[in-house]
Amino acid sequence: MKIADYFLKRKTDQLIRKGRLQEAVMVPIPEVKDIGILFLEEEGQHQALNQFVEGLMKDHKRVRALTFFENYHSNPYQFKFDFFTKKEISLFGDIQNEKVSQFIDFRFDYLFCVSRQVFLPFEYILMQSHAKFRVGFHEEGKEYLFDLMVEPPQDASLQTLLAQLYEYTQKISLSLHEH
Repeated sequence: MKIADYFLKRKTDQLIRKGRLQEAVMVPIPEVKDIGILFLEEEGQHQALNQFVEGLMKDHKRVRALTFFENYHSNPYQFKFDFFTKKEISLFGDIQNEKVSQFIDFRFDYLFCVSRQVFLPFEYILMQSHAKFRVGFHEEGKEYLFDLMVEPPQDASLQTLLAQLYEYTQKISLSLHEH
């Protein structure tokens, strides 16, 4: 484990012990205005993410996306996103990127984590996030990161998983607010 990873893990563990910054609030999907997407690049899955974001925007949702790159490279996405790189994680585990700070502070109605396995910088961002409701894929032992988790079948395409995330979120949010 690198020194930066060690310190970032310690900071994340402290946040986990403290718990969430605020209580989860599930907003009915028709009333949702702002959605955050935290994503990791998956080989050959760019089109699925492009379609997901395009669908959200067609539903009149404002989308802010954030990703991590080992190193900067070309952009395969058809939507605007911010990113941070390994170079922006200090020796003491601080993510030194203004866009990451803004993403953490933004009060999204929903924050979708589109990564089959959450990795340490995303754990930190999720624990610090001011999002009202966090949605992601189930990972054993990481239940504290999300308010809603979907079990990802190993062989499912990212397009199928994204459709499930949104469908379940929509159904649950609407059923909670019908009563």
